[in-house]
Amino acid sequence: PQQSPEQQQFPQQQFPQQPPQQFPQQQFPIPYPPQQSQEPSPYQQYPQQQPSGSDVISISGL
Repeated sequence: PQQSPEQQQFPQQQFPQQPPQQFPQQQFPIPYPPQQSQEPSPYQQYPQQQPSGSDVISISGL
């Protein structure tokens, strides 16, 4: 009887895992699809340098 509920949870977890994977993938290329493929490293550092005034204080204070 324990194998029955465990088998039902297996297919249920694979179901919701497939739809959420398409969610973040569609949102990723929507904000900056050419930047992620061109240079995702500098893109993440770029936004961190912009708010460096407030971010630097928070990082230095930590």
